[in-house]
Amino acid sequence: MVGGRRLEAQADFYARLWQTQNGLPNNIVQAITQTSDGYLWIGTREGLSRFDGEKFDLVFLSPQTTEPAINSLLASRNGSLWIGTDGHGIFHLIRGELQCCDVPGRNNDFNVYRICEGGNGTVWFETQYGVLRWENGQMIWQTEFGESQKLICADDTGKVWVLVDGNLMRADLPVATNYLAQSGLLPRMARGVYRDSEGVFWIGTDSSSGNVLLKIKDGTITKFEREKGPADFLR
Repeated sequence: MVGGRRLEAQADFYARLWQTQNGLPNNIVQAITQTSDGYLWIGTREGLSRFDGEKFDLVFLSPQTTEPAINSLLASRNGSLWIGTDGHGIFHLIRGELQCCDVPGRNNDFNVYRICEGGNGTVWFETQYGVLRWENGQMIWQTEFGESQKLICADDTGKVWVLVDGNLMRADLPVATNYLAQSGLLPRMARGVYRDSEGVFWIGTDSSSGNVLLKIKDGTITKFEREKGPADFLR
């Protein structure tokens, strides 16, 4: 009931289940995005598929081996598609050409967990070996953040943030700056970080004994503990 009126159920919507028998490479879907040409891209546990509204077409990333699990997808503002895999590095689909990206100092056998795009078009990658950025046609390691996995996110304004060693840093500046006045107030490990349209940060922690959701607004940290908030890990 809303304002004393009963809301009738919508009759013009329906749900349809798509599975491997419909063309998906695997029923476990781990990432979805839509490029500017209207195609939906579905990353699964066993490869990438493109959906045109009627059928799925498999996109072969590694024709010589088993197709990799797709961890993350980003539809870039220039119309291209960035693909982050489990154990096969980074792929870039641009103007119909699929490229496996060379990363300085590494083979392509690494995991890519998240991809985001900054306001200036720079693309950022969260990997098991630290943070990478793609700028002016080159992959560059963000060595100041160390050589282990750090959480990244981009907000609605294009600012890029990274959670590193208990600090929330603005990454897309000449010198990274801490969002909070005091260092070390945040968890060293987490599963997800997000900044909403009102500038509020949300962090899902990675502690099985004290799993909490953190809200950071105007420098104030609020904790939503397990009995008050979600009952599982937050990504």
